[in-house]
Amino acid sequence: MKLKKLALATGFALAAMSVVGTAQATALATSILDIRNLTFRDGAGNILDRSDFSAIGPTNTADISTSLNGTTLSNEMTRAGEDIDMAHIVLGTPVPGYTENSYAVYSNPSASTFSLADQSQFGSPITGLVVNGTPISAPATASHGAYVVLDTFADGSSTANNGLQSGFVFELNPNDPNNGAFEIRFDARAYLEAWNGSGEMFPTAASAAFNLTFTIDNLLTGANVATWSPDGISNAGGASAFGITAETDPFRLNDGVSANAPFLNDVARFRGAGVGTAFDGSWSATTLLTAGTPYQLTIRSSAEADARQAVPEPATLALVGLGILGLGLSRRRRA
Repeated sequence: MKLKKLALATGFALAAMSVVGTAQATALATSILDIRNLTFRDGAGNILDRSDFSAIGPTNTADISTSLNGTTLSNEMTRAGEDIDMAHIVLGTPVPGYTENSYAVYSNPSASTFSLADQSQFGSPITGLVVNGTPISAPATASHGAYVVLDTFADGSSTANNGLQSGFVFELNPNDPNNGAFEIRFDARAYLEAWNGSGEMFPTAASAAFNLTFTIDNLLTGANVATWSPDGISNAGGASAFGITAETDPFRLNDGVSANAPFLNDVARFRGAGVGTAFDGSWSATTLLTAGTPYQLTIRSSAEADARQAVPEPATLALVGLGILGLGLSRRRRA
């Protein structure tokens, strides 16, 4: 009987010490917001030209960061309307490999361990724009990709974040034939996924989110005259579309998903056409502005991804195992 108890204690000890070599640690977070064909149009649906404005002054700012196991990479950039194309930053090795500005979908299961952020902004939402002597062609794009994929034990939290803010200070010409109608129109690919592997335990977690908001402020009064945060509902009024009519709004572009172990492990939380497939659609919204009044239009967009794993320290596991083994030997001596 004593030998059986010692054998049992020894078995528990060896099992505890072997966790380091046998346990799996998998989690994934993906966020993609790829805005394309962004244009500003008049009431007749024509793309606005620089000649339609008595004044216009564009600015763009962008930043990206990613971290893994205590190491962080980051970059930021500001331009006066010119293109911004920051090379993607990555820690670890993506599998399959990532192609610059591809904004590819990484879906479960995890195939490697890495964190990555990518971002670009090209073109102009109006025709005829020239910045510092360089013509900027229409339409515009604003694209984000944030990824954290964990397939081995990771230390702490991994994050990938990026944000873009574009501003346009402008006045419509007083002789505008469309009575100040101002339309925002664009296409987009969008995808979110958060996933934990089977057998994961608290506090293993993954989360992903993206955001897109357009605001128009009257610079004479300081008042906000229009705000649009696409929410998947074609509407006018309300928090998602103040002072603007969203004629086409097929998919929510302000959203987030999360997965928290051990609840529903190995079940992907996602937003898209399907697991591993991005939603692809077109959006449009129209407001009325007063010609000759100065306005500031600001576009804010971002993508975030985060994942962390519950990984007991190897030293802790070894101490637990040795403690159990020692308890068994002690009890044997007393016997």
